[in-house]
Amino acid sequence: MDQMYAQSDSSSRAISGEVRAGDEVIAIHSPDSFQHLQLLVSKKRRTIPLLIPGLSGILNRLHNTEVIGISVIEGAS
Repeated sequence: MDQMYAQSDSSSRAISGEVRAGDEVIAIHSPDSFQHLQLLVSKKRRTIPLLIPGLSGILNRLHNTEVIGISVIEGAS
């Protein structure tokens, strides 16, 4: 579910050209001199809710997920 959300968010922002702090824009060189491609790489992190109270204290850490969304930036030149 997190992966789908991250990919959808990355795609929407690549189309609109919105780049946020923490995102990475990667230029891909093309043999076609009229088309320069760029990728938007965005990361989403969140803490997984604990179902057993006190478990994070026993394990001495929180549980997190990190997913990455990658999209082609529209109209990049």
